[in-house]
Amino acid sequence: MRNEKRSKGGDIEIYSFFAFFDDVSPFFLTPGSIHPESDYWEGYYSGIESLPFDLKRNIRFVFVEGCEYRMPTTSGRVKYLFSFNTSGYAGKLRTEIDLPPNHSIRLSFKEKGIPYPDATTIGERLANDRSRYDWYEIISTIEPTPNLDPIKPCEIKKG
Repeated sequence: MRNEKRSKGGDIEIYSFFAFFDDVSPFFLTPGSIHPESDYWEGYYSGIESLPFDLKRNIRFVFVEGCEYRMPTTSGRVKYLFSFNTSGYAGKLRTEIDLPPNHSIRLSFKEKGIPYPDATTIGERLANDRSRYDWYEIISTIEPTPNLDPIKPCEIKKG
């Protein structure tokens, strides 16, 4: 990520990530979240009391660049919506995945950049401005689930 797009995490890069499945709740008619509760995430960080405020406040949905996270999900055919945002630059992926037993979905995020680097028309400049909402490509792959070692706390390097 480019330095000029630093989030409110101070000297570290933080981002928001949301993962939903399309089965709707019969009570609320909203997609269900696959994010575990807050205490699940505390094992991913050493020195949790010194985490940036935005990360501590939304620990289920705010993450640190360079760390690898695991979220449990079920096998079988499921429609997912993955959404990623950092400092106003975003990406989305709607996909249906038929996840075999003992397999995992791995997501990676690739910066696309602006569609018209040498924009000359108003239309091209507007397209560049709107591209911030589709700045990242989210790539999903299906992999056999590795032997799950204990979670190694993420090292948060400041400055």
